Order: sequence, then structure tokens, then C-alpha cells
Amino acid sequence: MLKSKKGFTLIELLIVVAIIGILAAIAIPAFSSYRAKSYNTAAVADIRNLKTGMEAYQADTQSYPTVMDFCPQATACTPYASNGTLQGFAATNEGVVVVAPNNPATSATVTTAAANAIDPADQSIGKTSTGVQPAIWFNDLGTVYQLQTQHVMGTRMIGTAYDTQAIYYQPLVDKPGTLNGVALTGVSNTDFDTANTTWVAM
Repeated sequence: MLKSKKGFTLIELLIVVAIIGILAAIAIPAFSSYRAKSYNTAAVADIRNLKTGMEAYQADTQSYPTVMDFCPQATACTPYASNGTLQGFAATNEGVVVVAPNNPATSATVTTAAANAIDPADQSIGKTSTGVQPAIWFNDLGTVYQLQTQHVMGTRMIGTAYDTQAIYYQPLVDKPGTLNGVALTGVSNTDFDTANTTWVAM
């Protein structure tokens, strides 16, 4: 005598599909949040490295840099002299080596031409991860600086300055994956909370 074979009923299949849908609805946003956190963490790590490089440069030369190069991994360096504005928010500056002259008093320009060949006359300030864009504000006296970093897929802009050990952040105004060049307005930690933008200590 043949035994009858039983399969899943339509109700059972619908219940399974509903459970899978619920789990996906919970898991996908959580995964996206974890990814954004990892991108933000990369921006924080890079700004700490840049700050360490700026302070090491100051210890060696008794001056912060007054001219620097942003050197992308695959293209030629872009020189920046002090003009009182943040430098470096550009699509080509995703993952760069930042260099400055060894002697800020006598060197008017940075001689490094590519990130993979730093000139002996220059000093590496730091390196950012792929996707992390750095911005540096500095003056022509070599007395102050501000740093910003952001990952192109992150949700936070990270900031710090020469006169504070703290790291600050603010939510990006634009959606992740777009450039955002909102500039810090001053050179001290008190300017991380202004009328235009709110910075929160991490």
C-alpha cells in the first residue's frame, strides 16, 4: 500500500516567508548602521594620526606647517599654501599622504611629487584610508591648525584643532556618499560649537 506524501501547506509557507521578511527588516538596517560606524571609525583614526603628525612636526621644527601637499595614491600631489581656509575636500583626495617641508622657514614649496616617493626634503604628516577625505586649515605663521576628516560613505564629519586633545563630530548635512565641505569657523576648541554648526566631543 502506497503511503501518501505530505508537503508544506500554503499557510506554513506564508508564515515562513513572513518570518524571513521580519528578520530581513531587522537585520538590514542594523547592518547598514554597523557599516556607517566602521566608516566613521576610520575617519576618527585618520584624524588622530594626522594630529599626531602635526604635533610631531611642530616638535621637530618649532612650527606647524605653512605649506603642504595632498598626495593621492594614484595621481600627482596637489600643493596647498596657507590662505585661511580648509584645504583638501575633493574627490581626488580620498586616501592621501599629507607631506610638508622639513624646514618651514626656508622651504616655500613641497617637493614631493607622488605619494609613493616622498622627497627627502619633506616630512610625512600622515596618511588617510581609502574613502577618507582630509581637510586642514593652517596659517602662514605656523602657529595654528584645524583638521577635519570624513568618509565618503560615513555619517559624521570629524574635527579637532591644535589647542585641544579632544576629537569632535557633527552629523553630515548631506547624505552619506556625497561630499560635504562645511568648514570649521575658528582655530580653537571653543569654535566647535557655533551658531552655524554644532560639534559634539567624542
